[in-house]
Amino acid sequence: MKKTILFILILLGLKLSATPELDSYSYDSPNLKLEIIYRYDNPLDRALYKAMAASLDSYIDSLKHKGHLQRGPLHFEIMTAQWMDSTKGVEMYRYPKGYYCYLNGLKQKISLSYLQSIVLYFGSEQWSSFCYDELKLKPSLALQLFNQNLLPVDSMPQTRAYDLEQIGALRVYFKEDALYARISNEEIGKLHYLLPFEAQALIFISQADGIKVYKEGRLLQEMTWKPEGLAKPYHEALRVEVFPKWINIASRDVFLFSYSIEDNRFYKL
Repeated sequence: MKKTILFILILLGLKLSATPELDSYSYDSPNLKLEIIYRYDNPLDRALYKAMAASLDSYIDSLKHKGHLQRGPLHFEIMTAQWMDSTKGVEMYRYPKGYYCYLNGLKQKISLSYLQSIVLYFGSEQWSSFCYDELKLKPSLALQLFNQNLLPVDSMPQTRAYDLEQIGALRVYFKEDALYARISNEEIGKLHYLLPFEAQALIFISQADGIKVYKEGRLLQEMTWKPEGLAKPYHEALRVEVFPKWINIASRDVFLFSYSIEDNRFYKL
């Protein structure tokens, strides 16, 4: 009997150890409390969440100045962890001092305009709560029914750029549900895999098809890469190692390439 119990405990231990750890991003202001629960912590994703939350906060503030949403702050809880796709799809209600909305981010693409449409719905006269028994209704169907109630949103707040960070001549900004970079007078485009970073007086900017190196706002070097060369899943953060003469970039435990500061050259590993 003792051996059987021990065997069960070992199996439970293995199962628990294999359970992926979750992280969360939180944004808290008088207008908005937003929490995104996710797997695979990635600085690029966190920066995207930050910019999206700040833009949504500004949108809520503009509605409050027009006399809407006077109960209190809006609380969004968004689940995007890969192994949580079987949870409920959506839940939404008002309470005496605010508003609450839960969203399954695996079954519904979460964009700024989508969150704005929910905020607008909360403030409308035709609003009604949306709660259901998740054992009787699939998440995707629940979201489909819920989304039929939402209102179209003015696209202006969605297209307005939100400045996230400034590093010398580099500007990182949020627009159309993505992060973009601009350095000096050059538009770099959408960011992928890595947030721009500064090392040894150089600025590195990563995109889908390569990485560029700038010094004092001037392009110094660039290298193309193929996305299939990166370890999957792509939403895992790349790892950067900075040394006096070298900068290494790795995916998980695999080094992808190094950049020699002295040679001004990339070396594929």
